[in-house]
Amino acid sequence: MSGDASTVIVGSPFHDGNKGHVRIFNLSEVLSTNSSKLSQTSIFPNPASDVININTNNEILKEVLIYNSLGQMVKKSNQIKVDTLNLDKGIYFITIETEQGKSTKKLIIN
Repeated sequence: MSGDASTVIVGSPFHDGNKGHVRIFNLSEVLSTNSSKLSQTSIFPNPASDVININTNNEILKEVLIYNSLGQMVKKSNQIKVDTLNLDKGIYFITIETEQGKSTKKLIIN
């Protein structure tokens, strides 16, 4: 995965018998949004260990969803402070929904 989580490379070493296979996926359009207010939504601290804070720039927070690297939802909240103490170390994706729409960001738990 690229540093900004916009590109993912998936490989299969034994795809067709002895041959390997690699695919590259560009996720920048899938994860993008047209709202400039949503791009100003932020989470801190990042990396985090026990709690994250969400800054929505005075927009009303509707929902916060945290997904692991397999795409499984591991946490759901509607608070601006989210407890992450029981999450394993690793890379997660956090989707923040406000009245302006949704924004997805990378979250690192250490």
